Amino acid sequence: MDFFALLGIAPDFDIDVKQLEAAYVKAQLAYHPDRMVGKNTDEKIKAATLSTQINEAFSTLKTPLKRAQYLLKRSGIDVMNETSGIKPAQEVLMYILNIREQVEDANSQQALEALDDQLKSTIQADISSLSVAFKENSLPNAAQLTIRLGYLQKCLEDIRIQKKNRFAKQA
Repeated sequence: MDFFALLGIAPDFDIDVKQLEAAYVKAQLAYHPDRMVGKNTDEKIKAATLSTQINEAFSTLKTPLKRAQYLLKRSGIDVMNETSGIKPAQEVLMYILNIREQVEDANSQQALEALDDQLKSTIQADISSLSVAFKENSLPNAAQLTIRLGYLQKCLEDIRIQKKNRFAKQA
């Protein structure tokens, strides 16, 4: 099932989120199981299946990381499988290792906040770079940026956990 076709939007990394939301609502209005009262069992099953696929499509396409992963997978590039997919470049691994060390070494809430702000800024820059990579059909570059984006988002989550566990009691 092609998520873009299912929602009736063009397959592109740069999508209008409001257009995506409108397409999602339109598709759910057409196929939501609650609208199948009085229909036969086959139609109800088909509607339930489509409704689930519509939810999955929306969930995948609404976030840049999942959208990039999906676009790459459509092109035969798997960045989500650690055993058989594309491997992260050494520079990506070293960069992420450095960030993880900074998170572990942070000795204050303010230090974690600064790292959080830095990562959010880096993530936005990587999303912009992903847009360019997809426009230029530079799929190997898009793959590395997608891997890096996934790691960066995990680092953000690590920061949130560290703030909660290490410094919440001080507040």
